Amino acid sequence: MAEEDLDEEQQELAKLKCASLSTEEVVDRQRAKQEREERRREMRGGGGGGRNVVSDGRRMAADYPGLAFGSAGMFGGSDTMMKFSVIKNELHNIMRSQLRRVDGEVAAMAERVKRLDENLEKSERHIREATAALSEAVAFQVESASSAADQKEEEGQDALSMFDAQLRLLEAKMEEAR
Repeated sequence: MAEEDLDEEQQELAKLKCASLSTEEVVDRQRAKQEREERRREMRGGGGGGRNVVSDGRRMAADYPGLAFGSAGMFGGSDTMMKFSVIKNELHNIMRSQLRRVDGEVAAMAERVKRLDENLEKSERHIREATAALSEAVAFQVESASSAADQKEEEGQDALSMFDAQLRLLEAKMEEAR
């Protein structure tokens, strides 16, 4: 039964396998460390006689807190730690790829804002030019209208004076005819 559980765990680990080289290296290092520890236990004859041994061979007191927080036994074995390490590395890789994607989106948005600012400046410049041209056209129109009115007034006075001249001429001819 234990071998079947081990096979299932190996299958689960295979599902978690990462394409990242660093994750695989971590897994290989942990396996090698686990094998070294097993060989040391076998040489000592069963685990050091109740004393806690750090990986470099130093002996620590049983109540030393570092072993409680850093030991693989806390999580149920080195396979569990290996799974946690694989998951941690996967999450780290996902986080990095998401950050790169978000950085790309931020850069694209910044570029779009820059282009919008440039377009806004161009539009403002075109509006100023159009407003200036329109004011010149209105001024020209006003000037044309006032000069046309002056010209009509002059023509009206010329026509009136011509009419007066013809009236005088006709009056003079009438006088002569009488």
